[in-house]
Amino acid sequence: MNTIKTIVRSMIGLGVIGAMPAVGCFDWADDCELSLTCPLEPTSSSGTGGGGTSPGCIPSENDQPIDDDCGVFVSSSKGDDTGGKGTKAAPYKTLATAVSKANDKPIYACAEALTGSVMLSTGATIYGGLDCTKGWAYIGATTKSMLTGDVDAPALMLASNASGTTIEDFMIQAANATKPGSSSIAVLVDGAMVSLTRCDLVAGDGAIRSGWGRCAEHGGAERCGWYAGRRCVFGGHGAGWQWAHEHVRS
Repeated sequence: MNTIKTIVRSMIGLGVIGAMPAVGCFDWADDCELSLTCPLEPTSSSGTGGGGTSPGCIPSENDQPIDDDCGVFVSSSKGDDTGGKGTKAAPYKTLATAVSKANDKPIYACAEALTGSVMLSTGATIYGGLDCTKGWAYIGATTKSMLTGDVDAPALMLASNASGTTIEDFMIQAANATKPGSSSIAVLVDGAMVSLTRCDLVAGDGAIRSGWGRCAEHGGAERCGWYAGRRCVFGGHGAGWQWAHEHVRS
């Protein structure tokens, strides 16, 4: 079913500038939590699907449109965060507002582009891939909902208390970073157990630290120079001036 389980301060779908230090010795292939290959454990609500959601309210398991009383609805094209009521006829406009108004009810997202980073402080159930022009019927097998985060912020953040979160039929996309040295992260999880089913996670480009792009300028005719703690050297063989990361000084 293409389900991903994430756990313990994971950065999933990211574009990072810089290096991450390795601490201790371990085999990534043998650690399913690090390689995100652990099987999902059955829960007491297994059999009802969607983390306890009624089978009649799980889009992928129904041929009919989702009923209004199943939960809260969100559509960027039809919704209104101020005047919306979270119903099929009057949905909210942003996923962040739907999350704040859900009161533990499942959230149903139209299969269209949604913008704005979302923070989940507690567990949530979010279903994407719904056709809001045809009664909110399921089309997630061919068309997903897409969430694009704010610039210089993860698109989706989950706090340690957000364990039990279920998200289905979404593309979660990070915006390109603009702040020097910033990363582009699709999903950031802090110690929570999360289920992502039929979801695509897409990172943008990280932003280069200020000054790092001017190696040739700082190397110049001296053929060697320092900037921001890095040494600029001439690589030769067509490589030209480049940052030598093995030469670092404080």
